[in-house]
Amino acid sequence: MKRMKQFCSLLLAGTILATSLTPMTVSAASWKKNSVGWWYEEDNGSYPANQWKQINGNWYWFNKNGYMATGWQYIGGEWYYFQSSGAMLGEGWHVINGNWFYMYASGEMAADAWIGNSYVNSSGAWVQGKTKVQEGWVQSGSRWWYRHADGGYTRNGWEMIKGQWYFFDKDGWMVTGWRQIGGDWYYFQTSGVMVGEGWHVINGNWYYMYANGVMATNTWIGGYYVNSSGVWTDPNSKNYISEAQVIKYAENYFGRKNGEIVKAGSDVYEYVIWVADEPTEDFPYYYVLLQRYVNGDHFTRVGMIYVNARTGECTEADY
Repeated sequence: MKRMKQFCSLLLAGTILATSLTPMTVSAASWKKNSVGWWYEEDNGSYPANQWKQINGNWYWFNKNGYMATGWQYIGGEWYYFQSSGAMLGEGWHVINGNWFYMYASGEMAADAWIGNSYVNSSGAWVQGKTKVQEGWVQSGSRWWYRHADGGYTRNGWEMIKGQWYFFDKDGWMVTGWRQIGGDWYYFQTSGVMVGEGWHVINGNWYYMYANGVMATNTWIGGYYVNSSGVWTDPNSKNYISEAQVIKYAENYFGRKNGEIVKAGSDVYEYVIWVADEPTEDFPYYYVLLQRYVNGDHFTRVGMIYVNARTGECTEADY
């Protein structure tokens, strides 16, 4: 009897051990198909829906019902293309229904953009024959203009190009030489580059430009004086300006031209600028009068100024 109990105990233990070692059946993740389409079943029986999933290195999109997407799909505001296998097209150019499309690394379709020198329109299709405008200088005859990447160009304004300042006129042509802009004078080299800060020899004369390119006038730069024309002048020399220059300075000051004729009713007025006195070493100024003749007869003195014989600066003189 005792041996029978021991035998039964051993038999029960063996049965339990054999049962615990029997493998359970587990389904591996795999593709499934029915009359509607393909879906991907996970090893736990679930499936992705309304989401991306990477499978064996390829990206797939599954709709809200869990079916694999193919063809064009608009996802999150962007277009993607999925092959008949469901795999998303990756980065590069692809022919789809006879048209070329470009996909970025994320798979998004490029639209209304330049890919290198090729253009794709708002539908993503490559536009054959459309050439990208190359930004840079364009010469037309002896003149130059600067074309932007969008095909436009600067007109009547400044533009910095590769660290240098240029100015373009109302028609978009690059200017050279002297140019008065906003009441100040600037000088542009034959290359169009604005002359910057410092002393510069231009047509045999010395000029000083500030950091913004504006020409200095009627001022001292260190121990050097520049006159109203911007030219360096030795204030201790007798290098006086000519009477012709004096007349020009006086015309600018008075706002009248020498010999100007003005009609007022039956009267005819003539304005004459007259250099009355020459400068001296003690008083280096020209004494200049503006006289108005009436009908070629008597005259009235309407202005008197002193003109600095070295700088051309004009100041009122007492009657």
